[in-house]
Amino acid sequence: MKGWKRPFEEPIALPTGEKLVILEDAGRYIEKLPKRTHDKQEWQTAIRILLATAEGKDSIIHARLAVMQALNPGERAFDPSRKDPHWGKRKLKRETSDDPLRQMSGHVLDLRGSPEQAMGW
Repeated sequence: MKGWKRPFEEPIALPTGEKLVILEDAGRYIEKLPKRTHDKQEWQTAIRILLATAEGKDSIIHARLAVMQALNPGERAFDPSRKDPHWGKRKLKRETSDDPLRQMSGHVLDLRGSPEQAMGW
């Protein structure tokens, strides 16, 4: 889908309480910014991405993130301190004691004889 009427997946809330619902809303908001603000790198990036999105060359989520970053310069879009790391907290199946391969660790298999001999039966 192309064009300025494409809606954001979730509207962007402005400091004034208004919301940007479609790409065109964001473009009109940027047009009204003071030149000093408009010329900042964050807004120039947002403009470039909005244009590319309207032409179908970029994704709507990318445009939303660019506008949000321009609205909140210096703020991280994702705060990793709010998310608990999941790694190292649960044991994998291979690490449980009922795993036959885990129980055999340290045993050397002799594959030269029959399977029964190799398993020590």
